[in-house]
Order: sequence, then structure tokens, then C-alpha cells
Amino acid sequence: AIAGAATTVPAFTTTLVSSSRGAGLTPKATDIVRLTVGNLSAGTDVTAKWVITVSGVTADLGASVSPGELRVVPFAYNGAPNTTSSNFSDMVAGNEPDPTEATPPQIYNPKIKLYTVPAYVAPVTFNVGAPNNIVADGTSQTIGDITIAETNGYSLQNGTYTVTIVGADIANTTAPTVTVTGATTDTVTTTTAGNVLTFVIAGADQTGKLSIKISGLLLTSSTPGPITYTLAGGSIDDPALHSFLVTAGTSLEIPAGFAGTPGTGGVAADSTFGPTVNQTDIDAPPLRAINSFSSDVVHRIGGSDRYETAAKIALNNGRNDYVVLASGADFPDALSGSFLANRIGGGSILLTAPNSLPVVTATTMRELGTRTVFILGGTGAVSAGVEAQLKATPQYYGGGQETVGQGMLNVVRLGGSDRYATNKVVNQYAAAFAPSGTPLVNPVGRTSITSGQASKLTAIVATGAVFADALSAGPATHGTFRAGQIITGALPLILTTPGSLNSDASSQLNNLGIQQAVIVGGPGAVSAGVETSIAGLGVATYRIGGANRFATAAMIADFETADPNPTATSTGGLGFDPPRCAPSVGAGLATRISISCGTETAFLATGLDFADALAGAPLAGGSGSPILLTNPTTLSPETMTWLSAHNANYSTVIGLGLAGAVSNAALNAANAAVAGG
Repeated sequence: AIAGAATTVPAFTTTLVSSSRGAGLTPKATDIVRLTVGNLSAGTDVTAKWVITVSGVTADLGASVSPGELRVVPFAYNGAPNTTSSNFSDMVAGNEPDPTEATPPQIYNPKIKLYTVPAYVAPVTFNVGAPNNIVADGTSQTIGDITIAETNGYSLQNGTYTVTIVGADIANTTAPTVTVTGATTDTVTTTTAGNVLTFVIAGADQTGKLSIKISGLLLTSSTPGPITYTLAGGSIDDPALHSFLVTAGTSLEIPAGFAGTPGTGGVAADSTFGPTVNQTDIDAPPLRAINSFSSDVVHRIGGSDRYETAAKIALNNGRNDYVVLASGADFPDALSGSFLANRIGGGSILLTAPNSLPVVTATTMRELGTRTVFILGGTGAVSAGVEAQLKATPQYYGGGQETVGQGMLNVVRLGGSDRYATNKVVNQYAAAFAPSGTPLVNPVGRTSITSGQASKLTAIVATGAVFADALSAGPATHGTFRAGQIITGALPLILTTPGSLNSDASSQLNNLGIQQAVIVGGPGAVSAGVETSIAGLGVATYRIGGANRFATAAMIADFETADPNPTATSTGGLGFDPPRCAPSVGAGLATRISISCGTETAFLATGLDFADALAGAPLAGGSGSPILLTNPTTLSPETMTWLSAHNANYSTVIGLGLAGAVSNAALNAANAAVAGG
């Protein structure tokens, strides 16, 4: 009470109702907070002034409302208790028809003379563009553009603002690039320190809406988890920059023309409403909104493109004198690389553009301590120029800090007239290969699939027309494991045409002495005719094929993880038995993901492209882990089913590639499946 010492207090009550405007929405909207004044009985001082505060009002705006102004309009009338609309004849003050307009339009176009300053859905929009997640491998990675834009021309005043990043550190050595639009006289400068990006706004142009784009921010993290970007400072945190008295003509944030006087900003003078209206004690709300954006650092190995992803996979696979180099532009020759990678002692598969060697690929060879590079395919797959560049590249000791004398990389090209001829050349070379000082033992591995029969020299047979089934079988080329040890050699992957067994595949089966062929893919991928032709060579056959590539990959994972000793009720497999110890890591290599003793891991790759699963095969096979395939955006049901069925044996699913290859949603669903979720 402002006046009246012995005054009976009126009864002020609030109810929520829907106006005629709200009734037209679906679902029906409640858009009025009705304040009712009662208890004006005898003894009430009707001349007293009362200050009424209504608090706890929240607005549900729905998912489709854009950031910007949200006008909150108070009006008063002496209407019937349930009235939600009016013809204005019962208004007290604050809403009147415009007397300068003709009737009836004036009924529908009143000038609102008493209203609050705008509320805001958000004073600014604040986003981090794709890719907004990074990989927790300790390396510096670029995130998408940070954009901060005003929803009102006064939202961001001159001052210092910060974007604080929790969950990762800023790795920039130079300031990010800033682009300013919408407010032509504003300038914005940035600095970085620790996990804080600071930017300073000067010259605040309040006639336009300022938009700031910050590009080239680098982050690094070694711990999976959320990253949060929080905007603070300046007029976002300082109420004094936005708190003002709503005095006639002074509230610049209220656009001109809203005050009842065309062309004048602010609100109408109190005198407009008579002696009973006092606006000077109405404070405008400060813009205190703190906006944040969150993205997950998920457990994956990935780079900005397929070449960097392959490089990071190789660094996790460990140092080796040998590297297999395949085209990253197309799959036909590259599919032959996994058997060779195993035969050269766990070497990695790196990728190159057909006509130029990516810097990241060359740098990775240096860090791995590569001495010999095997190029897959002819010059149409990997050009003579790339070969020449490799031959002119020095050899380095592991870590890439010291050259090996004056020696240059040894380069061996393995290619034929087409993908099938290349496959034959690669497999026969790999079978005959033995690292210096190592005896040639078990060039082709043995498996026992059927109970009661001796183990047989085994090859995997897949179509060369498409890549999915051959990629899924990449880890299987590593061979059979038992008790953490390799007990047979690697399994060659032989490519055939889908409809008939081609001559290169047939000769490989003979030349390598294959006794058993594991055919991957259904009859649509490798026909029944091919299976018959293989059997006609005296080679036993065993087919692994599902309804689609995702189902086939899951069935191959069953084969890889099955016990190598068949029984009367179960077929034998490769005995992949994680955990097993990963190769040691030397100085100079990037932070490894956790694929070590005590960690049971499966890998997840897109089934719609070949590069990531191809590069991942040596790492997966070497760690006794299957590679499952998925649709990039959502986890494929067949993969979900397999992971759920095997969750007792796996604790982690690692994605190959960034979120464009395997989305966070798919990878999170996969890890939930192995966690029993």
C-alpha cells in the first residue's frame, strides 16, 4: 500500500484464460494472465494506490518460434468476469481506438498506449556450426563457425564479451578470423587464452542488427564428454546497459511509431492517460540471457576428411616399416589391401588422392617410421607423379625427427589391368612376402568351420563390383586367434565378378592352395553359380550373407567372434577374443584411443562409403575387433541387434570417421546397446 494506514486491502487474484486469439490456435493457447480486483467493500480507501507484482509468469513459445521480440501488453477494463475480448467501450486506459481512422477499421487497429518494453525469446542467437564436435585424441581440430547475432539492434552494446569453453582447450596460435555483418560501423576484435575466446565490440551501430561470425577456432581434448560454449559479458551480463526508466520519448529500444505518436520512439507521456497513470516506476527488464551451445566429444577416430581419418587410424595402429597406400577416390584396387597389410606384419593402410599425395599422409608415414610403401593399382588409381614424390621422400626413424641416413622410401607398385588382376597380383605378392629375417610360415591361414573335419587353408571370396561386404570382411583377413595369439596365417580376400567366377579369382584359388572359401554376401552379391564353380575346383564353401550389407556385416562379426573349434551344434570361426594388447606407442605419435588389454572394443563405420572401414581393417583385425556397418545418421537395426546380443563381451564402440560418416546419434546408440541400454 502506498497510502491509507487503516485501509482494507483489496483482494487481488490471478487466473489463466485463453483469449479469442488463443482459441484460434491448435492446441488452444492460454495467453492471458487475468488480475481481478475484489473486496472493495465499505471502509476501503478507493483513493489509495496499490503496487501489484505478478511474478512467476513463464511463456511456452513452442518449437517453431524464432528468436526475437516477444511483446507483453498490459491493459485494463471493467468488463464482465469472463470477457476475453472487447469493443473497447469498457476500457479504462491504455487501449483506445485511433480517432483519426474511420469506423469500423479503428475497432481492429487500436493504438496501444500503455505496454511493457519488449521481452525477448533470446537477445542474441548463439550457435556453433558443423562440425561442432571434436575427437578426443589430443590433436588440434577445427570446429565450425561460431555465430552470434542480435535479435534487437541494442542487444550487444560496446564492451568486452567472452565465450568460455568447458570440455576442451583452445589450440589457436593466432587469432580466429572475424566477419561482421548487419551493423556497418561496428568493429570486433578477438583474442584467445586457455579455454576463453574474448571479443570486443566497438562503435555499436544500433540501426542494424549486428551479426558476428568467428571462423578458424581450434580445439583439443583427450577426454570424451560434452563441450559447452557459454556467451557472457558486455550488455549480456550488465543490467545497467539495458535497464532504464520508461519515460516518455526516451526508451530507444521501443521502435518509433509504437507510442501513439508517429515517428516517436519510447512510450507515450503519462498525461496521455490522465492523472491516474504513473509509468516512471516501471523498469525495463535487463538482457541477462546467457546462451550456450553443447556438443559431444564422442569416442571415435576421425579427421577432417578421409585422408586424415586414415592417418589417425594408422597412428593408433602403431609404427611399422611398411605402409599400404591406396586411392581414396575409388574402392576397386583399395579392397585388396587388408591381406597385404596383415602379411607385412600389421602395417597400416593410408590413402592418397589419385594425382597428389596429401600432406597428412606424407606426415603420417614420417611419424610411423615408414621404409617401404606398397601402392595398390596402376597409374589410373595412383598416378606416376605420386609414385615419384614418394621415391624422392627420405626415410625417417619412428617419430619423424631423424632421417635414416640418405635413404629414400622404397616404393613397390602392385597393379594389374583391372581390379581383379590387381587383386591377384596383390594377394600372390602378399602370400610370398616375408619381412627381412623372418621365415615364410603360414602364408595362408587355416580355419575349422565344420565339426569333425580337419582345418583347411581358407580364403574369403567377395564381389568386386561393390565394396560393402569386402570391407566388413577386412578384419577377418587377419586370421584365427586363440588365447590372444595368432595360430594361423592371414586369410586372402579374393574378388570375383558377381555372376561368374572370373579367371583371376579361379587361378588364385588354385595357386594359393585354397581348400575352403568363405563367401561373403548373399546370392545377389556372389551368385549361386560362382559358389558352384568354386566347389567344382574341389574347394569347400561356406556362405555368410544377410538381407542387406548391414546384416551381412553383423553375420561376418559372428564368424569373426565365434570359437575356432566347431562343435556338433555350432560352426567354427576366427576366435576374435578381445581384450588383447595393442601395439606400443612411441614418442611423436598422437594420443591413442583406448584399445588395450582390458578394453573390449567393436568398430562402427558407415556402410555407404568405403574409405574409413578400409583404413580401419588392420587396426580392427590386429585388436581382435569386428567392424560393423551403419547408416550414417541412425544406427542400423541389424547392427543394434548384434551389439545388444553381444553386450556381455563388449564395453566400447569406436566410430571410424567424424559425424558426417557416423553421427553422434548412431554412435551413442551403439554404445548404449553394448552398455545394455
